[in-house]
Amino acid sequence: MVGARVPTRTGLVGLRPRGEPLVLAVEPGLVLLRLVAQTRFAATAGGLLQGDRERCQLWTPFAVIGSSAEEMLDALERMRTTPSSELVAHRQLGELEQRIIAELRESPHGVPVAHPARVGAERV
Repeated sequence: MVGARVPTRTGLVGLRPRGEPLVLAVEPGLVLLRLVAQTRFAATAGGLLQGDRERCQLWTPFAVIGSSAEEMLDALERMRTTPSSELVAHRQLGELEQRIIAELRESPHGVPVAHPARVGAERV
């Protein structure tokens, strides 16, 4: 790596090889990576960047890497339209929570009522 530009809360931070060790909180945005032969882009949801004199590592829950703006836009669109298993699990937990809330609201005194049609039909 020849250099990098990373979004942080206080602005963009530039990184160079053989720099001082650091830890940065990275904001969601575009990371620019300058390599010897090319420039790469990384769209990130934010995270933590840890660096020393030899390398930098970005710890993030989401990142897309590409060589051009078009490649980045295509990758982001694919990620947006293809839910990950974590997103699916989060949605299912939300649906389960809504069912539990509905059952509690239907029952007197907050005690769930067993519906004969539902007993044994669903397992969590």
